[in-house]
Amino acid sequence: SKDVGGLALGQEVLGTIFACSAVIAGVFMSVGIKLCTQRFGLRMSAAWGNIVCVGLYVLLPFLTNAWFLLVLHGAINSACGLVGVSYIASINAAVGKGDRAKVNGVCVTMESLGKGIGPASIAIAFAYSLQHWGYAGHGAVFFFMAFLHLLLFAGSLLLPQDIDSGVRKPTDEASPKKLPQQDEEEDDEDEEDEEEGRGRRGGGGNAGVGAADVEAGLEKKGDRGATSSQSSATARGDTGAASAAVMKTGPAAAAAAA
Repeated sequence: SKDVGGLALGQEVLGTIFACSAVIAGVFMSVGIKLCTQRFGLRMSAAWGNIVCVGLYVLLPFLTNAWFLLVLHGAINSACGLVGVSYIASINAAVGKGDRAKVNGVCVTMESLGKGIGPASIAIAFAYSLQHWGYAGHGAVFFFMAFLHLLLFAGSLLLPQDIDSGVRKPTDEASPKKLPQQDEEEDDEDEEDEEEGRGRRGGGGNAGVGAADVEAGLEKKGDRGATSSQSSATARGDTGAASAAVMKTGPAAAAAAA
C-alpha cells in the first residue's frame, strides 16, 4: 500500500521485476564477479560488495518507481552474489585441505538456517514495524539489513591480506608447517655435513700424500741399505784379499827365516 510507503504493485509486475532481477544477477555472476575478484582481490571484493549493499538498502525504502525497484533489486542480488562468492573462496584459501570439509559443513549449516529463519523473521519484523509505526517504520527492516552489511564490511577488512596472493598455506596433516627454529637446525646440520665431507676429501688427499712419502722413504732406505751392503762387501773383499796375500807371503817369509 502506498499509505505505508509501498508501490502498490500487482503480482504480475512483481514477478516480472524478480525475474529480470535474477537475469541481471546471473549475467553479473557469469562475467562481473571474475572481473571484480581479479581487479580487487577476494578481500576487497567482499568489502566493496557489502558497501554497495549498504547504500542500496538505505535507498530501497524511498523508491517511487517500479523501474528503479528493478535496477536496485538486480544490483542488490549481484552485490550479495559477489559477497557470497568472495567469502566462499576466502574460506577455501584460508583453511587447510584437511579442514575444509568441516569448515564448509559448518558454513552450509549456518547458511541453511539463515535461509530458513531469515525470511520468516524479517517478514514478521516488517509487519510489526508497519502495524505499530506505520509509514515511519516501513524502512526499519531495510536499515537493519544495511547495518548487518556494514558489520560484514568491517569483518571483510579484517580478513588476512595474503588470501589474495596464495602465499598463505595453512597447516595440513599431510604437510606440517616447519617452525623457523627447525629450519635453522636443518641448515646447521647441512653445513656440518658439508664440512665433514670436505674434511673427508682433505683427509683422503693427505693420506695419499703420506703414502707417497712412505714409499719414497722406503726407497731411500733401500738405497742406503744397498750402498751399505756394497761397502761391507767391498770391505770384506779387501780383507779377504789381504788375508790371501798374507797367506801367500807367509811361507816365503818362513822360508827366508829358515
